Amino acid sequence: MGDFSRLPTGHVARRVRRDDAARVLSSVSSPWTSAPLRERQAAMEKFQIVISPDVVDVLRHEHEQIRQLCIDVRKAGPGRRRQELAALGQTFYRHQLGERAVAHPAVRNSGADGNAIALGIQLKSEQLDRSLTEILRLGVEHADFDATFATLSDGLLAHAADQESDEFPLLRRHVSAQRLHMMAGAMNDIRIMALD
Repeated sequence: MGDFSRLPTGHVARRVRRDDAARVLSSVSSPWTSAPLRERQAAMEKFQIVISPDVVDVLRHEHEQIRQLCIDVRKAGPGRRRQELAALGQTFYRHQLGERAVAHPAVRNSGADGNAIALGIQLKSEQLDRSLTEILRLGVEHADFDATFATLSDGLLAHAADQESDEFPLLRRHVSAQRLHMMAGAMNDIRIMALD
């Protein structure tokens, strides 16, 4: 395999890796290399999941990061709490950027309830975004910080749980594995462009 460090985005790196993986797999002698095309494609999709996460995997990992950052903010001492809260704000911002640009539009087109589910989750995330902005404005020294952050943290955890139970199954059921991987690359590209 080649040197992926010089490639401009994660999306391109995954495409190159898939191409390399397909070449390697096609040269390996095994019972499934002579199998019908559909079986080989199914095997490639399984292999792709190992070498690159799809959009659901990426979002789920970010939910874990947000959960951990909520814990870190609560446990942090006065000197460290501001940094942990800033890290939570940045992580949530990047997460929302990817969801709004890539995940929610795909959910809207997934199943009969997709539009209502995506809209409901997007409205909740906008409320959380406003609450997070407000708590960042107030600061960690504010008298109501602990109570306000507890409410925000509960909202963030509920939002992640709702997305995992409502949106993710729709994506897995109605969007092909290849497109889910492409969506992860597109989400990464959008976030990189937002940094410029």
